[in-house]
Amino acid sequence: MRSSARIRELEENDLESGVYQPGASAEQCSASLNPVSARQWLQLQSRMISGLRAAFVKFDSRIMLEGRETAISIPEDHGDLRELEVMVDMAGRNGAPLVSGAGGEASQSSSAPLRVAMPLRSGHHTVGAVAVELQAPLSAQIKVLQLLEWGEAWLGWSLSSGHPHDLEASEGLLSLYEQVAGQTDYRAAVLAAVNGLAACFSCERVSLGWRKSGSHQIDAVSNLVGYSERTTLLNHIREAMDEAVEQGGVVSWPGIGDQAASVAHAALGAENGGLTICTVPGQLDGHYEGALCFERRGGESYPDSRVPALTSAAGPLLTLLALRHARDRSWIGRIRNRFSRPGQPPPVSRWAAITVMGAFLMLALSLWQGDYRVAAPAALEGAVQRAVVAPFAGYVVEAPVRAGEQVHENQLLLRLEDKDISLEYQRLSSERSELQRQYRKALANLDHVQTRIYEAQQVQVGARLDMLQKQLERTRLVAPIGGVLISGDWSRSLGMPVERGQVLFEVAPLDSYRVAMELDDRDIAAIDIGQKGHLVLSALADRQVPLRVTNVTSMSSESGEGSHFRVEAEIGGAVGRLRPGMQGIAKVKVGERSILWLWTHRLVDWLRYQFWSLLP
Repeated sequence: MRSSARIRELEENDLESGVYQPGASAEQCSASLNPVSARQWLQLQSRMISGLRAAFVKFDSRIMLEGRETAISIPEDHGDLRELEVMVDMAGRNGAPLVSGAGGEASQSSSAPLRVAMPLRSGHHTVGAVAVELQAPLSAQIKVLQLLEWGEAWLGWSLSSGHPHDLEASEGLLSLYEQVAGQTDYRAAVLAAVNGLAACFSCERVSLGWRKSGSHQIDAVSNLVGYSERTTLLNHIREAMDEAVEQGGVVSWPGIGDQAASVAHAALGAENGGLTICTVPGQLDGHYEGALCFERRGGESYPDSRVPALTSAAGPLLTLLALRHARDRSWIGRIRNRFSRPGQPPPVSRWAAITVMGAFLMLALSLWQGDYRVAAPAALEGAVQRAVVAPFAGYVVEAPVRAGEQVHENQLLLRLEDKDISLEYQRLSSERSELQRQYRKALANLDHVQTRIYEAQQVQVGARLDMLQKQLERTRLVAPIGGVLISGDWSRSLGMPVERGQVLFEVAPLDSYRVAMELDDRDIAAIDIGQKGHLVLSALADRQVPLRVTNVTSMSSESGEGSHFRVEAEIGGAVGRLRPGMQGIAKVKVGERSILWLWTHRLVDWLRYQFWSLLP
């Protein structure tokens, strides 16, 4: 940015040197602009820029029909244009835009106006410069420069058309130009353009297409938002646009004068029911970028006076829309377009450039380091799992809990039927009472032999009673530890028989977990104890759980997806909402490798393996 004081300083130092010659770079431009058209261009440019206070343009003498340098200002009675004149000279000499205004984000009520100057080019030749002054914040310079660039493209199209014409248009066209220029969205701009042209020229349909890979693609159709590009009608319109580009100019059907009816246009006329057709191709930087196809009712061809009007209206719009289309295109599309344009360097140069870019990209990827992480499906397991088994064969009587519920230590999990054991316990209790009575009787009769017999029998019955008492206690199966039941649901199996040693429940603690990973055999060589990584669970996708490898099994297991090795890891930090059985993806950091290696090592390893297998 340069302030007004800086501009005056440069004026005193640079303008006196006489270095800047407005017409020095316009030697090859044909004279095709008259003062009236030049003023109309500046007036239209001023109408497109809101808040404009003054505008000044200087055109090179070599493009003016009168052969002399032309300077125009708007309004004519504006007091001091010295600042704008200096900026015009400097922009033309430097060949770059120039902006001056209040520093920072000045409000629109600021006393310092915003001044923007830009050189005007036609092709590779400078034909003049324009400067505008408006009351706007400094941040508005981008939009102002964009509008001036569109005006420059319009002017370049006008000068390259090969014949002088008047830029004055109807009030409807001026309104259309302002509407299209004021659109911030490309899609809204193209729809406004085709709909406006259809209304201005009373057309049944106006279609816009852009060239891509040597053919046109329909981008917009007037009064039609949703359409399929595969319809027969749009295919004919696309072929008509291709034909106009091949013929290198405007094509109308039926033909005008000696111009023969073109095949594609004739086919389109037969398809659309005899509509009159006129196709106008558009150029940007000397290359055809797109075309507009006009269709209107009436069997006669476009009159000679009507075609220049269509060309005058469509040419600038095509140029402006082509600029918008190029800017909204992705960077990949811009590169593709750069290497597919006709008239660019020969294919050898293109392939050389592509080769250099590819080599540079490969070098960058080989030098750029990234983390090499081995990924594998994983599941959470309790660090300790306690099993609750059936102590003897029996039947389930009560099961108040089931898998997934949290339990505390010694909480009842299941109760087996104890009827038979209780009856046997009562019988033996009665038998022990009888033996005690017989023992006391023999002791009173001093029968020492019987006394010792009854005493031994009492001990035997007491042992059997103790065993039954323990069996009665073991009919109540309780949780050995506090935690969560990870298996076992007998709440719907009351009365079902169980066998001795059968696992009824598994309990895992809630404060200690391990991660079990199923690692592909291609990656097992990179894993070692002590390596760290992270686990992301499907139930907690927003959280990365840290882990550390603690065990790598040496035996693989076969599955439908190939051979896998079990790798165990411990969890670091708080366990929080973790639960046994949760599934996720674990990634273990092995080290750093180049990005190129990370992207290609699997393919390279596969090729090496296949090559080895094919060797004799």
